[in-house]
Amino acid sequence: MRRFFEEVAFVEYGGPPAERPARLQQMRALAYNDLAADRNTVAVVQALEAILEEQVRGHGSSMVEVNTPTGGLVLQALGSAEAKVLYPGCV
Repeated sequence: MRRFFEEVAFVEYGGPPAERPARLQQMRALAYNDLAADRNTVAVVQALEAILEEQVRGHGSSMVEVNTPTGGLVLQALGSAEAKVLYPGCV
């Protein structure tokens, strides 16, 4: 959170207003500020939520496979032949 506010402050107040676009581009160029980096985090959270939901239902030992031919996130419960596609696209 702190870094986020520091970067916003830098973009908005880190120099003359005319140079704001250059400062914004500088922040956008940072690899961790790329929205594509968030995709993996969202996928991990979605997978963990599905595993925990299965655990609550009494189906322990579930796992999620990533980027399979079946889908981008595929929930597989141990001992079950049926898989549940959580996200069809590539993660």
